[in-house]
Amino acid sequence: MTSTPRRVLVSFHIPEALRDVLFGITRFAKENHRNWQILCVNADEFSANFGPKRCDGAIVLARPSSRALVARLARSPTPVVNLLRNLHPRLPSVLSDDLAIGRAGAAHLRSLGFKKMAFVSLDTPGAARASRGLPMHCAKRTSRRRSRPIRWA
Repeated sequence: MTSTPRRVLVSFHIPEALRDVLFGITRFAKENHRNWQILCVNADEFSANFGPKRCDGAIVLARPSSRALVARLARSPTPVVNLLRNLHPRLPSVLSDDLAIGRAGAAHLRSLGFKKMAFVSLDTPGAARASRGLPMHCAKRTSRRRSRPIRWA
């Protein structure tokens, strides 16, 4: 007997950057034998597809400036998970530990024998936190001089 698939709505603005997120969602569904039908929509299509009669859950990338949307998601009886930002106490979020990412990257390069490292990234808060993990890891390992970030304009 085949049950009706659970409809999971996925919406975010940067499909290329979040391709791995979509891959992770589909892998989770397959590995855990979830009968999910995944509908990928852009921000303009989200409102028309969100709600108890349209989907059984949603994974979104809501922006802090989208206060009305965040309030709607938090009030909704439909389960929602937000990515990358913690925007509301009633809206569960999946967050990255950017500092740990920077430390892990530095530790990996150090394990490969690298002694001099640099961190180049976009100018975002997450990248800034990750970049702080690199000198923290290097400073623990070097006794002669302390590593420091250099910012290019």
